[in-house]
Amino acid sequence: MAHVKEAYYFSHDFNASDDPKIMAMMNVYGVEGYGRFWLIVEMLGQQSDYRLKRYGWGIDAIAKALLCDANSAEKFVNDCIEKFELFRSDGEFFWSESLIRRMQMKEKKRQQKIEAGRKGAEKRWGDGDAITPPKQDDGTAIAKNGKVKESKGNENKGTRSSEPYSDDALEMRMSRYMAKRIKESYSGARLPSNFNKWCQTFNRLMRIDGRTPEEIGKVMEWVYQDDFWSTNIRSPDKLREKWDTLWLQMHRKHKQDRPNKPIEQWTREEREAEGI
Repeated sequence: MAHVKEAYYFSHDFNASDDPKIMAMMNVYGVEGYGRFWLIVEMLGQQSDYRLKRYGWGIDAIAKALLCDANSAEKFVNDCIEKFELFRSDGEFFWSESLIRRMQMKEKKRQQKIEAGRKGAEKRWGDGDAITPPKQDDGTAIAKNGKVKESKGNENKGTRSSEPYSDDALEMRMSRYMAKRIKESYSGARLPSNFNKWCQTFNRLMRIDGRTPEEIGKVMEWVYQDDFWSTNIRSPDKLREKWDTLWLQMHRKHKQDRPNKPIEQWTREEREAEGI
């Protein structure tokens, strides 16, 4: 039995009604058939393998969605398979090859964005080596076993190891990146004597708040291009405190920059930029 996928948007051609096969189907079933067809495509798109049972429970589910009896639903599905060739079938299941192609393309683009985000994050967090982390002497005390013991007042409940962060730790690279951007916006800015507390905050931002490195990178990139926030976000603590405000303002600006025209008229580049 196919499992239902998480529902999300998928595109289809706005001139799909001009497809000869769909036109033939509409000649028999009318506009109602067009609506039935896309309802079934939506149901297929929510299955983990984009397939539905051709008989039994599959037809019962389709009948409920189409608000018709099972016999009518089965006849419509069979006609779409055998007469109009809108769906393909192996006898037990049926599917839409067009839908599968679109979903595979969407998944490929999603994976490409994830990979690009990962590479971008690596490049971003690796940029800032000019800011060298000093010795660990801020808010920490060295215990007899050589490990760092957090001072009182630190948020240490459920935190990771109290050992100093290594130079190549993600949190340390984030700290160096923030320090670099702060220095770029104001060369006289005072930075902490070490970055361990900054690292702890970045760790909490990811581990407790659930922010991804890509999200943190995008927000910081936007912050230090904004005239107001670039002078006010001077530490990870302030970034974490103002996160919701920053996120909303960043996306509000992003929406304002979207193409001011119907989605059907967007260029390929504009569609890809919006993940469509």
